Amino acid sequence: MKKTWTLAQKISLFAMLIATVAIIAASLAATIANHRIANEQAEQQMQILGEVTAFNIAAPSMFGDAEAANTVLSALRADPTVISARLLNANKQRLAEYQRAPDIQQKNLKQLRVAVQWKDKPVGELFLDIDMSGLNEQLYRQMSFSLVSTLVAVLIAGFLVQWMSRILTKPLRHLSDVAERIGSQGDYSLRATVAPTRDEVSELTLMFNAMLDRTQLREQERDHAHLALVDSEAQVRLLLNSTAEAIYGADIDGICTFVNPACLKMLGYTNESQVVGKHMHALIHHSYPDGSPYPMEDCVIQVATLVGQSANRDDEVYWRANGSSFPVEYWSHPMYKASIVVGFVVSFLDITERKQSEKERETYVAQLEAQRVELEQFTYTVSHDLKSPLITIKGFVGTLKKDAEDGNMERLQSHINRISAAATKMGDLLEDLLNLSRIGRIAQAPVDVLMEKLAHEVAEALHGPIAEGGVSLEIESGLPIVRGDRSRLHEVLQNLIENAIKFMGEQSQPSIKIGSRIDKEGTVCFVQDNGRGVDPVYADKIFGLFEQLDGHTDGTGIGLALVKRI
Repeated sequence: MKKTWTLAQKISLFAMLIATVAIIAASLAATIANHRIANEQAEQQMQILGEVTAFNIAAPSMFGDAEAANTVLSALRADPTVISARLLNANKQRLAEYQRAPDIQQKNLKQLRVAVQWKDKPVGELFLDIDMSGLNEQLYRQMSFSLVSTLVAVLIAGFLVQWMSRILTKPLRHLSDVAERIGSQGDYSLRATVAPTRDEVSELTLMFNAMLDRTQLREQERDHAHLALVDSEAQVRLLLNSTAEAIYGADIDGICTFVNPACLKMLGYTNESQVVGKHMHALIHHSYPDGSPYPMEDCVIQVATLVGQSANRDDEVYWRANGSSFPVEYWSHPMYKASIVVGFVVSFLDITERKQSEKERETYVAQLEAQRVELEQFTYTVSHDLKSPLITIKGFVGTLKKDAEDGNMERLQSHINRISAAATKMGDLLEDLLNLSRIGRIAQAPVDVLMEKLAHEVAEALHGPIAEGGVSLEIESGLPIVRGDRSRLHEVLQNLIENAIKFMGEQSQPSIKIGSRIDKEGTVCFVQDNGRGVDPVYADKIFGLFEQLDGHTDGTGIGLALVKRI
């Protein structure tokens, strides 16, 4: 169990730590300073000793008197810190040496080098080995004394601090006891006693009692607000349960927090537990309208962009419990708590009927537009193509009389032939227009049509043009049975074969093939030829009314339009 420290204990501990650190720091500073001073004094004494010895040994060093030099070095025996000494002459050769007893344990040696001069002329070098361990022992003794003094001072300081902290924290302990009783009993009528002395603790006690006054007032207000909130929640629940619009709530992570009965019914669930607590993205919003997966990241991005504002969309789909989907229009409104968005309230409607109506209206409008364009083209082309033969006829009628008066029978016959050709072209055009106008108006009951048999019938009917063009016609066996208007299907095959024969070009071995294949849309029947073909740019244009890519080819330009219409 974790130990709980009282305020008095914390103050005592804090004060003891400060006092201990201060005493230790002072003791260490004094010890280090004393040791540094003693060390500097010892070094100065050693330097003086070395210089005095170098002065005394200068003459023996100058004249190479080893005996005298040894005598001078032996005088160092009087100083116990000098362990050994060596004198080198000007040629770096050892002239004299001093060594204290060889069994002396060397603890902390420091080497001192002093130049030996005779009348300002270098005559040698003196090396002294000095034992500094005495200074370290002195430092240890000082540190031991400081440590003992520090412990005694800390104990005294701890006793004083603890005694003072008890006196100083007594009002705080009383304040803490009152706060603990309020917390355990929930009785905000309790008050702390204010000490007669006006210090910081007294001011704190006064503020504590004032806070209790405000808290007691807020508790009373909260009780009243709670009762009002309970009543308000009941009214909101009644409103949610009675509306036909589906409503659910979700937190900022998309987890459902509540649903109304209309939402459960629209989604195909029977009770709230099937939805509340579940992630709404995975439950009803996991796919796009085309059925492709709707990634969670996209949903999170959309939620992030809607933070702080309402949203309305009608191009989404929701998914029911049985796996079916339906288009919805939804409204998303952010929920706030302390000016922070914590979730959303979403209401939505099933707009299947609206979408179907819009689709039907768009289809109808597109059909009307197509019929309008076709009617304009039809009116213009008919007026132009019918007028052209009439102009031809009218133009040649005037010349017939003159040809007859002149007796020019050859030119007369030529003009009559041209008039006849123009009338024939006008008749063909009118016939094709009548056939085009009948499509969709003359209803014939659909029947099962053997496409292979029908293809052979069409081939037989076109035997003359096929033979004349030297075309090889192949009809695959096993063509499917289709259900439709047999006469119209006959017209389709006939027009496609005639068109293929007409535009064979200079093909040396023209051929036409009637067959079928299976693709993703089902069985497809086709008429295929190896003629000049059509540039893909005009693939749609050739099926337009009165459209002809080759103006020098006979025809009215209605054949392929008739095929497309059928």
